Amino acid sequence: MRQLTSGGKRPRLIHEYQSKDILRRIYSDLQRRGFSEEFDVFLLAVMGLKSNVDGMTYGEGSEMHRLALRLYQEALDERGMLDFADLINHSVLGMREGKVPLVPVQHLLIDEFQDTDGSQYAWMAAHRDQGADHHRG
Repeated sequence: MRQLTSGGKRPRLIHEYQSKDILRRIYSDLQRRGFSEEFDVFLLAVMGLKSNVDGMTYGEGSEMHRLALRLYQEALDERGMLDFADLINHSVLGMREGKVPLVPVQHLLIDEFQDTDGSQYAWMAAHRDQGADHHRG
């Protein structure tokens, strides 16, 4: 979060229960349109799309899951809020554009690397490629 606040504006982070509430409403609306999938499967698919910063172009996943992700992002934008995945995605995109500074470190130790998602890996790779070795004093 500190990475994104360097511009002076602190993002408002949505709680997990609020996030699920928004997604349940979207899910109910999609069910009325004929979408039939268990909520837990739906939730994993939508959050899976979101956890890949490069998949956020809505080019992956089923049409309904991409629509759900788009509606979810619009709902967050309307509220001026971010979820945890947004913190990572905004940081990665900002670093790529040179608008968000890298975290000034010499070394990164990644615990539970096998559990990282695409966005988390992109964040680490940006620091590996541009940051960690370049911040030696």
